[in-house]
Amino acid sequence: MLHELFIRNFAIINKLHLELAPELNVLTGETGAGKSILINAVEMLLGGRGTSDLIRTGSEEAVVEAVFTVPDLPSMSEILDSFDLVAGDEVLIKRVLLRSGRSRAFINGSPATATMLGRLGEGLIHIFGQQHHQGLLRAETHRELLDQFGGLEGVVERLGNMHRRMTSIRTRLHETEAHRLKIAQRLDLLQYQVEDIRRAALGPNEEADLQSQKTVIQNTERLVQEAEKGHRLLYAESGSVVEILSTINEGLRWAAGVDPTLRSRTEELEAIIYRLEDIASDLANYSTRLEVDPGRLDEIEERLAEIQKLKRKYHCASAEELLNLLGGMERELEELDGTTLQEDSLKDELVSIERELAAAADDLSRRRRDAAEEMMNQVERELSSLGMERTRFIVSLHSRADDTGEKTPGPAGWDQVEFLISPNVGEEPRPLIRIASGGELSRIMLALKRILAGMGAVPTLIFDEVDAGIGGGVAEVVGRKLLDVSKRHQVLVITHLHQIASLANAHYRVEKVVEGGRTLTRVTRLGDKERVDEIARMMGGVKITDATKRHAKELLERK
Repeated sequence: MLHELFIRNFAIINKLHLELAPELNVLTGETGAGKSILINAVEMLLGGRGTSDLIRTGSEEAVVEAVFTVPDLPSMSEILDSFDLVAGDEVLIKRVLLRSGRSRAFINGSPATATMLGRLGEGLIHIFGQQHHQGLLRAETHRELLDQFGGLEGVVERLGNMHRRMTSIRTRLHETEAHRLKIAQRLDLLQYQVEDIRRAALGPNEEADLQSQKTVIQNTERLVQEAEKGHRLLYAESGSVVEILSTINEGLRWAAGVDPTLRSRTEELEAIIYRLEDIASDLANYSTRLEVDPGRLDEIEERLAEIQKLKRKYHCASAEELLNLLGGMERELEELDGTTLQEDSLKDELVSIERELAAAADDLSRRRRDAAEEMMNQVERELSSLGMERTRFIVSLHSRADDTGEKTPGPAGWDQVEFLISPNVGEEPRPLIRIASGGELSRIMLALKRILAGMGAVPTLIFDEVDAGIGGGVAEVVGRKLLDVSKRHQVLVITHLHQIASLANAHYRVEKVVEGGRTLTRVTRLGDKERVDEIARMMGGVKITDATKRHAKELLERK
C-alpha cells in the first residue's frame, strides 16, 4: 500500500509530504484547489507521461516520490524478481521530470525505466475517475473481472498452459513440414553415399596393409637376396658367425671347467648361438617362401585406386576418415528417418491437445455463463443502491470463433467478454466503454470492487469523482461501500460530499493559498476539530452556522 507521498515543484505544489492511512482516506477542498494534481503526480510516478509544463514556474525539475509496501502475492512475483525485490519489502519509487522534457526514474535508488514503473504500478495502484478508467476501458479487463468473480483464474491459467503447449507443438510441426523437402533430398543423398561407401567394403587398416604388401612385392628380388645372404653369413658358409661363436664357446667351456665363474658367460654365449641358428633358419624359409606374383600386384594396385577414388570423391585424407564419415552418415540417416516418425507423433499429439483444449474451453465457457448471470444480478443490486436504480448491467459473452473462424480456443478460451449497460429504461444495452459517463464508470467500478472485495490483488484504490451526480442517501450508501472496500484495500477518495468525507479514517483538506506572491496548493491532515469545520463547510456552503457544525459533529460521531 501507499505509505508516504512526497511532491516537489509539481504544477502549483511547492512542497508536499502526505502520510496515508491504511484504510479509507479522503481528500476534500474547493473546486480548483489542486486535488486532481495529486492524481496526476501519482500517475506520472507510476510510469505515466510527464511534460515540462507540469514543472512549477521558476524550477528546473519536478520530483515525485512514494513509499509502498509491495504485496506478497503471486501476481507480483515475476515483477519483483525482475527488480530484485522481495514481497513485503518497502519500496521507494522516485520520478524526476526535467525542464528539457526528459525524466529520470528510480526504484530503491536504482535507475529504472517508465515501463518498469508502469509494470510495478499496475500491481500497486488502480485509479478510477473521469480520466482514469484503465480497467473498465479495456475489454480484456472485463474477462479478467468475470473470471475473478467466478473464481476461474486457476482454470484460465491451466488452459493458458495447454494453449502454450499446443502452440509449441504447432511451431515444431510447421518447422518439420517446412523442412520436409530438404529432409527428403538429404535422405536421398545420404542413402546413395552410404551405399556407395558400403559397396567398397573397407576393412580396418586395409589401406595401410595393402600399401605394405605392394612395397614387399615391388622389392621381392632384393628381399630374397638379403635373406639368403643373411642365412649364409650367419650359418651356411665356412667362417659363418655361428661357426666362429661355436669355436669360441668350446674354449670357454674348457675355461669354465677350470674357473667356474666363467660358466654363466658360456651359457649366455650358447643361448646366442641357438638364437642365431633360429634366425638363420627363418631367413632361409623366408627366401624360399617369398615369390614374385605380378597378378597379386595388379590386384593391390586396383584396390588402392578404388580407395583413392572414394577418398577424392568424399574429400577424405585416408580410408579411416572414410569409415568415420560412413558412421556419421549412418547415424544421420537414423535421425532423419526418425524425423518422419516424429512428424507423425507431433500430428497425433496436436490432435490430442486440440481436443483436450477445446473440451477445457467449453467447460470454462459454461462456468463463465453461470458466473455472468450471478455477476449481473449482484452488480445491478449494487448500482441500484448507488443511485442507478434502473440501470441494466449485461455481461456479454460471444465466441472468438464466430468472428475469426478459429477452430481452436485462444489462451483464455473461446470467450470474448464485454460489459454493456442500459442506464435508461427502454434503451438497448450498449458497450460500457462508449456510453458510460465518468461518474457512472466510477460507480460501476465501485460496485465491482464491492462484490469482488477480498478477491483483488491491487492493494491501493484511488477514486476520483465517484460522487458525480449523486447526493442525499445515495451519497451515504456510496460512502459506506467505500468504507467496506477499505477493509480489504487501502482507499483514497477525492470527494465533494460530506456524507463520504465523514466516514474516512483519515481526512485531508486541499486548499489553494498565496505565499510570497506565489499561488500554491497545500494539503493538511485534519484533526477532530478541523474535520468538524471542513464537514460543516461541505454541508453549509458560504455561511456556516452553529447548527451546521453540530450536524457535522453528529455525522463524525455516528461514524
